Amino acid sequence: MLERIGQTFEALEEEVAKGTIRSVNILLSSFIFSSFYYQTHTHTHTHTPHTPHTPQYGISSNSFSVPPEDPHFLPYHSLVELARSASRKVSGDPEVHGFAAIQMPGNFLEQEGLKVTAKWAKKNGLKVFINRPLNAFNQDGAFRLASYPPPNPPYASVLSQTVAQPPLSDLPPTHFLSQLINELDSTLPRLTSVFDYESIHHQVYRFLRSKSNEMHPEWLRPLQLYLDAHEQEVRYRGSRSVEQFLEARGIELPPEEGVVGGRIERFALEFLAEDEGVDCVLLGVTKERYVEVAREVMRSVAEEEGVDGGNGGNGENGGNGGNRGNRGNGGNGGNGGNGENRGNRGNGGNDGTGGTGGTGETVETVKTVETVETMENCGNSGNGENDCVDGQGV
Repeated sequence: MLERIGQTFEALEEEVAKGTIRSVNILLSSFIFSSFYYQTHTHTHTHTPHTPHTPQYGISSNSFSVPPEDPHFLPYHSLVELARSASRKVSGDPEVHGFAAIQMPGNFLEQEGLKVTAKWAKKNGLKVFINRPLNAFNQDGAFRLASYPPPNPPYASVLSQTVAQPPLSDLPPTHFLSQLINELDSTLPRLTSVFDYESIHHQVYRFLRSKSNEMHPEWLRPLQLYLDAHEQEVRYRGSRSVEQFLEARGIELPPEEGVVGGRIERFALEFLAEDEGVDCVLLGVTKERYVEVAREVMRSVAEEEGVDGGNGGNGENGGNGGNRGNRGNGGNGGNGGNGENRGNRGNGGNDGTGGTGGTGETVETVKTVETVETMENCGNSGNGENDCVDGQGV
């Protein structure tokens, strides 16, 4: 594997030398997912050879998030040296290589990469991109890190109404439907997350299609209502199990009132946004309103770190440490000084320009993947699972 990566680095360095690539992402077991990302931190590293305009590439792999004893572990400690060697062969200078970033899954249930790999990356001047922030896979199973309300009307009520519908008593016998409903109901104690539901979802609908000629049309609506309630019950139970996991460890979730989005996803995104080892979190969504959760998290993190809520202009004066642009309220986010520059999106105004001096910290709110300049293909997931749910949201 490392030999092939080294050969790939050489090929990429040759393309960098030709000027044919600006940035590219090497994908190891990765699938593209679309929509939005939010950038959490872009820290300065005095030992990194890259400039903002240096052509760069990176590696995305699940292997960065597993311990060394895992059979899928990638011995990443030699990657920088491979890039240096490739650059030496192509340009004669090992210090101008374009290897600039790694991407891996990470969340509060999968912390191996965050605790170990990310620290190695930072020491070597690499950016850290995190994907799959709301889908977790560990030794205990698969978990959707999102909050779901209970079915309304309650699942038990829908179940009883479906299996004992007076208007349907005179319809042709459909024993297989009653059997299907009873079997689905019996699966609830074993379904711990929406992933478990999805594993049987296609089987159920494939079975129903095969029986479509035997079903009376009047059965369709109550059956669909039951299937919807069953799915929502699974989602609700899954989110409750995550809440109980956190509560058992003394972790308090945000209060439900006044929270944009669900409590679990809010906590999951705050967990990553506050991690200094993370530069960018890739959040796959299906509807723009889900982006508001990420925006609210970024607003909260910015406020906790001392970003003023006034109108645009120059914010806190940190002396030689630089000025922070305040969040513009119908104005500009402000120009940074010699040190730390922070461009925050103004409400109804323009983004802060980030200043001309300094190489400090930048915080940005949500942008579409098409606007990404750090890594052209940074909307690639390190796993086949996307952090989105069709129609249901995350």
